[in-house]
Amino acid sequence: AEKCETKTMIGYNRRYYSIFHKGIELINKNGGLLGLAVEGHERFWNIVGRDIPSTIRENWIYANSTHTIDLLRFFGGEIKSISSLSNSLKETNGDQFVASMKFESGALGTYSSHWYSPGGWSIRLFGEGVTVEFKPLENGRWIDTEFQVHEILADKEDINFKPGFFKQIESFGRLVRGETLAWPAQDLREAQKTMELTRKISGW
Repeated sequence: AEKCETKTMIGYNRRYYSIFHKGIELINKNGGLLGLAVEGHERFWNIVGRDIPSTIRENWIYANSTHTIDLLRFFGGEIKSISSLSNSLKETNGDQFVASMKFESGALGTYSSHWYSPGGWSIRLFGEGVTVEFKPLENGRWIDTEFQVHEILADKEDINFKPGFFKQIESFGRLVRGETLAWPAQDLREAQKTMELTRKISGW
């Protein structure tokens, strides 16, 4: 793509969730990110009965789980060090993954994914005196030191359309009109970092 001067943009629409950006603002107002926990449990018992080619099923952590793995980099930035473990209940290349990491910012992070255990996708951001939660990812709330829970409201674009898609298309439109691709968007080279992180988590 670079050789042919081809513009690229990877469609990780969750990077555009308005509640995610509001959660980041809350954390930054309270001393910055201290910790991050991402749970990326896959509903793999539903996958088994579907007509999915074996090559995709065997590489499911790349085919689908990168949506949550990418959010580690979205919220935490680049990773300085990582340690991971994996097990296999049924899948050849693993279906249970746990990783702990330290980001270049100094924040600590964890990732866990158990494909045959109901749980869904969720994220927690830890700041000084504030915890932000997204569970499921489309619902946000934050908790203060009095343990009061406050809802994080989505922008109208994420209510009227599939969350993240409106802002993502706006970003792509700016790209094709000649503007420089800007965060939270990623081109192929940036998204490759998520694939490398996935390799470190999966061990293959």
